[in-house]
Amino acid sequence: MILTVTMNPAYDLTYRLAKFEYAAVQRIPEVEQRVGGKGLNVARVLRALGHEVVAMGFADAAFARAAAAELPVDFVEALPFVRRTVVLSEADGTTTGLWEPGAALNDPAAPDDLKDRIAARLPQARGLVISGSLPAGLDPAFPATLARLAIRADVPVICDVDGEALRQAAKVEGVVLMPNADELAALLGGVAGDRAAPVGAVPDDPGRLLDVVQPLQKSGAAVIVATRGRDGVFAMVRGKGWSAAPPAEISGNPTGAGDAAAAALIAGLAALPQLPRHIPPELPFLATVPPGWLGAPELDWPALVAEVVATSAAAVARPVAGEIDLDLRARLIPEIRVREWNTWLY
Repeated sequence: MILTVTMNPAYDLTYRLAKFEYAAVQRIPEVEQRVGGKGLNVARVLRALGHEVVAMGFADAAFARAAAAELPVDFVEALPFVRRTVVLSEADGTTTGLWEPGAALNDPAAPDDLKDRIAARLPQARGLVISGSLPAGLDPAFPATLARLAIRADVPVICDVDGEALRQAAKVEGVVLMPNADELAALLGGVAGDRAAPVGAVPDDPGRLLDVVQPLQKSGAAVIVATRGRDGVFAMVRGKGWSAAPPAEISGNPTGAGDAAAAALIAGLAALPQLPRHIPPELPFLATVPPGWLGAPELDWPALVAEVVATSAAAVARPVAGEIDLDLRARLIPEIRVREWNTWLY
């Protein structure tokens, strides 16, 4: 079983139209609505890949009921309402996203309730994915708190968050981070003392990027998988890295590509044997020991990176986030070429 956590869910609306005309009144010929949020999209892709999942997080009663009609869920009903996200999808493949802010939790005990529910499920879990933005007013360190629960249980955990929540998660020893280019730039700027670092702070060259992220990996994150849009992904594991991209450009809706990548990554990590951390008797601090799965001989990073890239591309080919083209994914995996990188800085 793999757990996903969505703390700021949304009703995802997709408006399909031939062309969006700015400052004009338009009739929308085709509208789709579904319960959404990054963690729910991850859960949908995991189900498509054949994995048992439980989608968790915060919601209101109506959203929780709607989600339960599709997926196994365990939501803390502590939101007064659930926001909407709107995607304008044009015939030529252009997409425009409009994201509403989320409501504040209406129960101060809700974070502890969610933490207790996750802790109760971790002994049976093989992976945890914490995705997306936070409700207004929630402590940005809360995703890091949840990640530490998984680390203590020797369960692989991915944090796909941003802003201050990402900076806090990056300090968790053994966590897996999945930032995009903008998020990684801000995170690297924070490490350097400048939280307003420009996107250009992320080097285009994977070898240079591997050097730049080493302070992050020395201070906490076991793995950083940077999602790079059309350039694919770059997975970095303490001194080594693997980059890959689709063999050809895939046209479609990129909204759920990162969520599909997270699903493929946690699926691969969840398949590893649950090895306990080896703690030398002279080392008193448990937090300094990397998770057991990171040393599993079955962990084949080039193969896993190829699956992540293929799954992400297969999501772009589908019209809505949370879906993947399984046939396309199967065709792409053997075609993807993975390059290995090394650094002496770690």
